Amino acid sequence: MQQHTYEDAVRRFQREHAGRTADQTLDRLHKLTPWLGQQPLESISNARISEAIDQYAAAFLNNNPRRHKQARPLSATTRNHYRIAVRTLMNSAWRNWEWLDAPPRIRLEQTEERHEARWLTPDEAERLLAACTGRRLHWKAPLAFALATGLRAGNVFDLQWKWINVDRRTLVIPAMHYKLKCPHRVPLNRDAMGILAARRGLDERYVFTYRGEPIKRIHPRNFKQFCDELGLHGVTFHTTRHTFAAWHLMNGTSVYDLAKLGGWSSVKMVEQTYGHLADDYLHAMAENIAFTAEVQKPEATALSGTMGNAQEQRNE
Repeated sequence: MQQHTYEDAVRRFQREHAGRTADQTLDRLHKLTPWLGQQPLESISNARISEAIDQYAAAFLNNNPRRHKQARPLSATTRNHYRIAVRTLMNSAWRNWEWLDAPPRIRLEQTEERHEARWLTPDEAERLLAACTGRRLHWKAPLAFALATGLRAGNVFDLQWKWINVDRRTLVIPAMHYKLKCPHRVPLNRDAMGILAARRGLDERYVFTYRGEPIKRIHPRNFKQFCDELGLHGVTFHTTRHTFAAWHLMNGTSVYDLAKLGGWSSVKMVEQTYGHLADDYLHAMAENIAFTAEVQKPEATALSGTMGNAQEQRNE
């Protein structure tokens, strides 16, 4: 069998998956190439993958000193994303290309238990938007639009008029601007359309601007301080996306439809993160096949009789 390197495998994987939903996998594989590129596939082990991930993380922190003033190790979840990407590559080399007699056993690291996503109640959301006055007035429209659409902060602040079809009440974010590297279609509800109508004519290109310039972002530290002063602890701009999901599920939107509306990568991800919020809706669905006939358990009858006898004895 001809010996192939990690770099050979990445090149072939890229050719076979061009234009598909494997862009994130390819991105992670490319990031490990400087440390695994010339490594023969047969010699890549679980330990070698861990070493390459450590080397990538250290190099990234060294090359981005301003963005990361304090070096922090990658979380177990992030490290597992890279392990899964390599495992996908090795399985293709084994099963599809016959470059390996057997793939290495790549073990995932144990991750911390997920906490429930923080979301805003309608009263909290109203309080947050009402407080956006004075020098923070330009925060109000982007926050309200994020609540109405579930868009991430980057997509909100980068929003351009040419992506919006007012007649069809639709917004299409191009693939190069969306996290999943595929176009994301957003149906615009009444709230979103009202916000856009109020912004029309303020800038030719961007929807959200401040003093004639596009709003790049709301600084996380300033936003946290602002929310803490309002008693909204643990709230970030991304909380608007969690709120969008929570409100939809609690008002009857299915998990499948929510995944489409919010542009999540999979229905499973939505279920794991927000599924517990749909309990009331599921209880209502359970009643669709409720059996109305009365059924009395023998145990309940016997217990009732025993309790009655005991009461009679006490009365005597």
